[in-house]
Amino acid sequence: MNRFSLKLGLLALFFIQCTTSSFGQDRPDTTRLKSCFLEPQPLPTLSVSVNPAGFLFFGPTVDVSIGLRSNLAVTAGFRNTTQSPIVKKLKKKSGEFDQLNGSGLSLGIVCFTPKVNHKLYIGAQLGYDKLHVDYSTDEPWEWYEDAKTYHLGGNIGIRSYVAPRVFLNTGLFLGGMISTYDWDYTDTNYGMSDPESRSGTKIYPNGMLEIAVGYRIR
Repeated sequence: MNRFSLKLGLLALFFIQCTTSSFGQDRPDTTRLKSCFLEPQPLPTLSVSVNPAGFLFFGPTVDVSIGLRSNLAVTAGFRNTTQSPIVKKLKKKSGEFDQLNGSGLSLGIVCFTPKVNHKLYIGAQLGYDKLHVDYSTDEPWEWYEDAKTYHLGGNIGIRSYVAPRVFLNTGLFLGGMISTYDWDYTDTNYGMSDPESRSGTKIYPNGMLEIAVGYRIR
């Protein structure tokens, strides 16, 4: 038996279980069928989570989630972008930097399916990061760069409760980001004859695994 046949058989058994009580009645019992697929389950009204896998892309991140309805929540994330290995690597393409300062935040919305312990979720997220980078400090050609990055993407995954108040989100985030930057010499008189443009815009794809551990506060 191949995998497709096995999945089809399991789906058929689930459908039979949902509709068993309807047989032998004049009218089908749609209440039972509806409860198998649509019965809402409460989400935490307040929870926090961290995503160790996201450290590579965004640095240390803490997300706060507020439940609005039985299957809908809004999220707010705060991150220290300066600790992201990918951000550091991108900034080193311009030269070895001496100082990197910045942070970021995100806002999102997540919709969950109404299963009890394992909830499929899908969401959208908008993020913003601001960075300041110093290069060649104390040199005559000392220069700096200011960058602003906007993120837009979506995520899909599964939430599983591993304890009454502890849950695990496993999924995938995909999207893109637009970064605008301006750079100049600290001594504005230095390099005045340099015709190189000192501002620009870059577009990058964005994707990461979500392996987040969360705690239900209430």
